[in-house]
Amino acid sequence: MTPSLSIIIITLNEAERITGILRDLQRQSFQEFEVIIADSKSTDATALRVLEMAPYFRQCRFTNFQQTLGPSYGRNYGAAEAQYEQLLFLDADTRIPDQRFLERFMHLTSAPQAPEAGAMYLQPGSPSLRSWAVYGVMNLGFFLTQYASPTACGACMFSTQTVHRAIGGFREDVCLAEDCDYVRDAKRQGFRVGMLPLRYQFSERRLQQDGYLRTSWTYLQSHLVRFITGRSVEKASIPYAFGHYKS
Repeated sequence: MTPSLSIIIITLNEAERITGILRDLQRQSFQEFEVIIADSKSTDATALRVLEMAPYFRQCRFTNFQQTLGPSYGRNYGAAEAQYEQLLFLDADTRIPDQRFLERFMHLTSAPQAPEAGAMYLQPGSPSLRSWAVYGVMNLGFFLTQYASPTACGACMFSTQTVHRAIGGFREDVCLAEDCDYVRDAKRQGFRVGMLPLRYQFSERRLQQDGYLRTSWTYLQSHLVRFITGRSVEKASIPYAFGHYKS
């Protein structure tokens, strides 16, 4: 059967993480997909880890664009390489332990009047009450805002080639909440946007490394800028570093 889904994973020095999400994809009940690794000039063994896993997939490609320009550029680069209409964007540290996740995803997105772009709900990979509380608040925000001014998390979000091209992809001049701008732009263009009743494990490493309060405050600032002014968060307007994670 011909693959019908393009999965785009952005990487920057993710040798310690990329194998996890690739193994999750290998175990999925639905296997009609291609995997595109859009790498941002990694200097570690990310490429080697991908090449080790590639034989387990019908199609798995590693593309290195030799620049470090942020997640928007990486996702757009991967989408330009994609062969199929349905797009699923993942981060290298995302995990989807539910082996029927893709099967359910394809079923939900093929239903009449299904969202054409949007995201899924977060769950932590640990039993920490603090993590469940933080993620619960975030999920409530995603659910409530989807009807008026949608928000999303780029660690696991979906779209189509039609939507992606119509809105010009992810905004590359935006440093924060580019995922929220993406779904907002899609809704403004008249596409159906919403949350799917699926959950994935969202990595806590930024929260743990940068601090729960500090990270939450950074994201709150970005959303206040968007909701109050209607503008996107341009580069350098709110300090936010990429590619600085510890493994």
